[in-house]
Amino acid sequence: ASAQADALLLIIGAEPKGLSLPEPLQQLVKDAFATGDFAVNAGRALYLHQPAGLRAQRVVVAACAGAATIIAIASVAPISS
Repeated sequence: ASAQADALLLIIGAEPKGLSLPEPLQQLVKDAFATGDFAVNAGRALYLHQPAGLRAQRVVVAACAGAATIIAIASVAPISS
């Protein structure tokens, strides 16, 4: 959560009780599950623009049903022109 990145991609395959993420990412994902904005179902994704508490300007959470808890966390640096 402290690394500078333009975008953060999180691919998960478990409900929030099985997740172990750095704060505030953990809380953002838990809230998305609680409100029904995200679920671990094939094809589901959640886009967060400028989430509070994160240096990344964009966060994409994608579901991979039936897989390990956290598949990947990847950050993308800004593209300079």
